Amino acid sequence: MKASLEQSDEELWRLIVAGETDAFNALYRRRQAGIYRFALQMCGSETIAEDVTQEVFITLIRESQIFDPARGTLAGYLYFLRSGGGDNAMTVTTAPPKSPIMGGALSGKATKKVQPVYPPVAKAAGAQGPVAVGIVINEAGEVESAKAISGHPLLQAAAVDAAKEWRFSPTRLSGNPVKVSGRISFVFALPNTKG
Repeated sequence: MKASLEQSDEELWRLIVAGETDAFNALYRRRQAGIYRFALQMCGSETIAEDVTQEVFITLIRESQIFDPARGTLAGYLYFLRSGGGDNAMTVTTAPPKSPIMGGALSGKATKKVQPVYPPVAKAAGAQGPVAVGIVINEAGEVESAKAISGHPLLQAAAVDAAKEWRFSPTRLSGNPVKVSGRISFVFALPNTKG
């Protein structure tokens, strides 16, 4: 079954669970702006709101089986995911010395963001959807390493290349700069080709 914007959120969700990328794109186009506005209202930061919005959709893909239509609407579930993300784009947890501090979603600390180039071969193949990149940021705020942790294989290299170009405000723990590990999320979406 082909996904369309006329379908309900729950119908699109069933198609997403079945692996239909068109359904994900339709749901993303329908709900992205509202989730972004809600996140922006809650946190007051465009950067964090963008990151939270991406994380909501990545979580939906990664954990699509968790949503239960008998317990409520998919829109309500998406907003629940957003509120569960908290207002902080960065959470510091205890780590042994010399190990990178876990930073979670790091877009809120970015001083330079580079969007990935959509690979022509991925466009031709119709590849789209979210790509998460795990990164380690050194004490100066530069990306030391980047590795794709999820997403379509044809999109991962472009996401990793873009992530390597990002720069961040240095993270300090007890006044000292520390390495931080976390993730950056990118969503690749092809334009709607219906005429």
